[in-house]
Amino acid sequence: MSEKDPHGLSAKHRLFVEEYLVDLNGKQAAIRTGYSEKSAGVTACRLIADANVSRAIKDGMDRRAEKLGLDQCWVLQRLKLVSDQCVDAAPIFNAKGHVVEGVWQFDSQGANKATELVGKHLGMFREKVELTGKGGGPIQTESTVVFVELPSNGRDQNRSPGGAAD
Repeated sequence: MSEKDPHGLSAKHRLFVEEYLVDLNGKQAAIRTGYSEKSAGVTACRLIADANVSRAIKDGMDRRAEKLGLDQCWVLQRLKLVSDQCVDAAPIFNAKGHVVEGVWQFDSQGANKATELVGKHLGMFREKVELTGKGGGPIQTESTVVFVELPSNGRDQNRSPGGAAD
């Protein structure tokens, strides 16, 4: 007899969670769990939407992060380190191995990406689209309703105006 799953999952659902945690690819996890390859994507979406499966995935990810000592602080420290290292200027050498005076290089792309990720974490780059009408006023909308009289198919020709048959 198998041990009781803390999330109330069947053995197959528990296996799906374990497979999902390997690479966070739902479709591949469903295939590795034994679901049909044809419908694996739909099956994965359905399973991930299930509250018990979702909770088991979150718990698994939390356990893994705790085991590795990963948290937001660790990520931010690493991004800061990367950014700092990317902006450390390094001298440029010519073909003869001599330092070219007044010219330095640094990894601006790496520094920008690390800084962007930190900024996103801090909520600094939220995209906000504001829609307004002319002159900043409300957007004017107009609705048109068209009534079309459909041709009679002959069924209502023998009815009186009150709707009863003659």
